[in-house]
Amino acid sequence: MKEQRFKNKNDIPWKVSVIVATLAFVLTAGLFQAQAIAAPVIQEVLYNPIGTDEVNGDEGGYYFTELYSHQTVDLTGWSLVGWDAVLGVIRENNIYYFEAGTVINGVMVIGGIRVPEADYIDAAVDWYNIHTAVQLRDFSNNIVDALQWGVGEYLGGEGTPTYEVTPGWSLSRDEFGTDTNDNNNDFTAFSTPTPGIGPMAVAPEPVSSTLFFVGAATLGFRRFRKKMKDN
Repeated sequence: MKEQRFKNKNDIPWKVSVIVATLAFVLTAGLFQAQAIAAPVIQEVLYNPIGTDEVNGDEGGYYFTELYSHQTVDLTGWSLVGWDAVLGVIRENNIYYFEAGTVINGVMVIGGIRVPEADYIDAAVDWYNIHTAVQLRDFSNNIVDALQWGVGEYLGGEGTPTYEVTPGWSLSRDEFGTDTNDNNNDFTAFSTPTPGIGPMAVAPEPVSSTLFFVGAATLGFRRFRKKMKDN
């Protein structure tokens, strides 16, 4: 079998060019997608504590909503909203507004006065125990993330609603903070709530990993071209 040679040593096989171009396109698309979904999420919610929610008329008992973000996000103008899945309306007494200058990077807990891990205390996050959704909305009132427990005529969460849990239990994502945009798939009932913990394992920054693969592909391309020239 004759050894294949190229007429012009500076020519690069068109198949290699197509592969490299395709790889660059896919990785670039992945980079933009990673940036698009890099937003705060609802990590854990305890909405039905054991006993009475209120404590001597103060701002609540042991209930909380935990958020998580792997990057710094300014929450000025954002809100947490309680949504009635039966009537399809916002519950006006269940709206928590983030103060101007509020920033999240990691775990943030908004809860009642009996939650020592709470960064902010407010009775607005004392969500209803049945057919309710809690929605995280940005400054333009767009729903960034949502969790619904119990089935109603309307859907205020993501995908299939999860079930209503036993008093004192929380609904939480797994230790990786898995988000498939389906509440029933992403959230599990926990008998021991863990406010302030957040995901146990955090995946590497998608931007860094994407840039690594792009760089590796570029280096491989240059080495291949040099080898062809040397031949």
